[in-house]
Amino acid sequence: EVVKKLFKATMVKVVRSVDAMALKQKQVLKKDRETREQQLLLRTQSEQEGEEGEEREGESKSTTKEEEELTIEQVYRLHMKKYLFKMLDIKSSTHHYASSLASDKSAAKKRKKKLKKDLKQLKKDLPLEFGSSIFVRVDKTKPHLMQCLITGPGDTPYDSGCFQFDVYCPTTFPGGPPKVNLQTTGAGQVRFNPNLYNCGKVCLSLLGTWQGGAHGKENWDAKVSTLWQVFVSIQGQILGSTYPYFNEPSIEAQWGTTQGKASARTAKNGGYERLRVASIRHAMIGQLKNPSVGFEEVIQNHFLLKGNYICTQIEGWIEEADSSPTNGHKSTLVKLLGELKIELAKTPFSMEQINERKKIPSHILTQKKQSFQITNQNKRRTLKKNKRKKTLA
Repeated sequence: EVVKKLFKATMVKVVRSVDAMALKQKQVLKKDRETREQQLLLRTQSEQEGEEGEEREGESKSTTKEEEELTIEQVYRLHMKKYLFKMLDIKSSTHHYASSLASDKSAAKKRKKKLKKDLKQLKKDLPLEFGSSIFVRVDKTKPHLMQCLITGPGDTPYDSGCFQFDVYCPTTFPGGPPKVNLQTTGAGQVRFNPNLYNCGKVCLSLLGTWQGGAHGKENWDAKVSTLWQVFVSIQGQILGSTYPYFNEPSIEAQWGTTQGKASARTAKNGGYERLRVASIRHAMIGQLKNPSVGFEEVIQNHFLLKGNYICTQIEGWIEEADSSPTNGHKSTLVKLLGELKIELAKTPFSMEQINERKKIPSHILTQKKQSFQITNQNKRRTLKKNKRKKTLA
């Protein structure tokens, strides 16, 4: 019996020991399994994050590549589209046709109907190109009162300048044409074209302000003529002239002659040298300093996006001025380019631009720093030199 009891006690201990070892082994295996599962989970998450990171990087590279592939012309169209047409409160007291508006009390149902149709067309079809665009502002409560900003077409003395026109549709409209007056004249100092007087008068058959050679479709026709047609005609027929001198009636005979070439360059009325200077001074620097009311965003963004192009264009005019017969023409252009670069460097980014910077390629957004910073450095150097000269004197 004693042996049986000892054997039984020993077996109980052995069983308990085995059970303890099995439990311990089970716990170790469980812990090991949990560790492996945790490691697998972490590895999977890491792989997923890596794949997502690669995807994001790929998307970022793709986006950057797409942005870099956009030309400045495409960016200009994409960014400036929202500024083409707006209805707002125009300050009638400063409008050129304020006196006509004061006596305009007629309901003029025909005018209202025609304006509704024409404004609908303007909303859809205003030209928007890097070379030249038309921006329109219409009064909310008086849609017969409006303003128009045309950017000068390329290959002209007006290239990239901003020219503002005041527009008024009288009670006779559409039986008669609208009234249009150029406001960008350097306070009445500049006649920008034989068809654009320094008082702002716009000579155009469609407006009934010039009859020479006008006939048929060139005149205003109440049934078919539109405001869009008027604006595009000013853009193309007047501001689109490479040699504005030949816009003068009866001058065509001089085309190709020695006299014609000389006059096209230096004539007081239409000579492109004088008009290049006036465009930089009044339609560029003047607009940057005091932008046309209602077109502030247009002007700021226009010069932001076209700054490099404009400076390069003027540099070309300066090189061409080496052969100019006009005393001081080259030095005037050089001086104006310096002033323009200073004003371009001041142009701030609007909050809207900051929020939308991803939509504009970085190489375009950094153009100000690359192109215009040197101007301020040169300006500081010049001031230091002048100080030294004064000290020596």
